[in-house]
Amino acid sequence: MEEKTNNSLFDISFAKSAILDGDIENGAIWAGQNVGMIKEITEVKDVIEEMKDGWRKYLEIY
Repeated sequence: MEEKTNNSLFDISFAKSAILDGDIENGAIWAGQNVGMIKEITEVKDVIEEMKDGWRKYLEIY
């Protein structure tokens, strides 16, 4: 494992390792960047229903 310095923590290759390759042990993940986009807390069952409805509408078009 490559030793990380302060500068290397901000290197895009570490983000790539975590985001694209799934290597969260050696990759960098910036938490909280999307937290401002949360507008409501929704139950999982409601999220799934929204997804199903969206797919139904999509399939009707195509």
